[in-house]
Amino acid sequence: MSKFLCNGVIEFPADKMDIVASVLRKHGLEDPNFKEECRTKGEKATYFLKESYGMLFDKDTFKKAFLELLDQGIYMVVNILYSAANGTGKEYGLRTRNGKIYDLTPDEVTIWNADTEDLIKELEERGALSNVKPVQPNDEPEFIGRLVDIMEDFLYKKGVMIDNPERDEDGDEDAAIIYGSDYDALADEFRHVMRAYHFLSDGE
Repeated sequence: MSKFLCNGVIEFPADKMDIVASVLRKHGLEDPNFKEECRTKGEKATYFLKESYGMLFDKDTFKKAFLELLDQGIYMVVNILYSAANGTGKEYGLRTRNGKIYDLTPDEVTIWNADTEDLIKELEERGALSNVKPVQPNDEPEFIGRLVDIMEDFLYKKGVMIDNPERDEDGDEDAAIIYGSDYDALADEFRHVMRAYHFLSDGE
């Protein structure tokens, strides 16, 4: 089976770091400095995979590891690109969405990359990037929170109430429409898209 370099980002519950490290190690995926390299903020831990790390994997190895973690109830936000070590092969991808793992075909990766490049080119031509910097890690929670607040206001104005057992259990009549794990899921989706389009910094 062909071997690939990988780059991308994974996010997971910070209190599950030891389990994540153990499963990655089991599949031969763990960076020796994994725990030190993870960026932890609140209940989330983020790890950025770098091609320069130089490890080669078959393209299903990560998927097997993440499926094992999902079986243990550990949901990870995954955005990974596999590329051939010699730089001449096709690129594949791996993403999670709605608690499931999806493979990205070379064609889908090409579209994904082209969309990103076209967006950046369009913004550059309009001069929109000259004074724009990626959202920095320290500002990310507030930035993502404001995006969720926009959705919250929209739902409120439309008179939409979402059933949420967590809110019902807490019994707070003034609780937000987007609440608990619903909030986390929506925030993760915003974060995932913004990072893919380079509007969130990786902290470097």
